[in-house]
Amino acid sequence: LDPAYRTKNTFVDSLEELLLVKGMTIDVFQKLREYITVFPQSGHLKINFDTASKEVLQALASTFTGSKSNTEPEDALSLVEKMLVYRVGEDGASFTDDDRMIDMNALALNAKEKVLFLLMSVHRTKLSNYFHAHVKGVEDHLGSEATIDAIIQRHDLSIVYWNRK
Repeated sequence: LDPAYRTKNTFVDSLEELLLVKGMTIDVFQKLREYITVFPQSGHLKINFDTASKEVLQALASTFTGSKSNTEPEDALSLVEKMLVYRVGEDGASFTDDDRMIDMNALALNAKEKVLFLLMSVHRTKLSNYFHAHVKGVEDHLGSEATIDAIIQRHDLSIVYWNRK
């Protein structure tokens, strides 16, 4: 860039730091924000197939499509749909008592979907390791409010990131 500047050249500490990346716009950032994370800062991100959003599962499945797996983007989409339908249970509603844990053998997958599921499973965890807490406090008499976003690590309940707005 002109003028040039030194880059941080280390892990990103917050999502907002992505706005400093050349080419990142506010519009793109706002669209991605709900689906991306900068944690963990060491090791590998693991995804809980039982709670991950449709968009996160589709992004993961799509990364494995192509000539190396002999699969198409449509195979990734159909796999994710089967996962989502299966995990909500009989009532078809998320996060209710009849929800099921994803089990590849119970999903009635075709051969290409099985390949994708197995490749995705390298990034699978049965327990989510990080939680996002969004807390909004309102004081009615003075009309003030504050919002705190925090990322909490499961193993020791430590706050690895927080931001007050």
